[in-house]
Amino acid sequence: HKLTNYDQSVADINEAIRYLKTLPNPNVRSYAEANNLPYQRLLRAYKGDHNKKTRPKTNLLLTNA
Repeated sequence: HKLTNYDQSVADINEAIRYLKTLPNPNVRSYAEANNLPYQRLLRAYKGDHNKKTRPKTNLLLTNA
């Protein structure tokens, strides 16, 4: 089945992260601009933070009060 645009961009970003991790001191901004990737999402992924699909659920009750 076909990937959604978001899933495709996540795959592209993950591929870029694998490459950037091989560099000693990567310039994430210049790589993002050269490869037409969203800089903020690429930087967040490079730092190991969540994306739209992996972030924790919001607005959950903390207790059963």
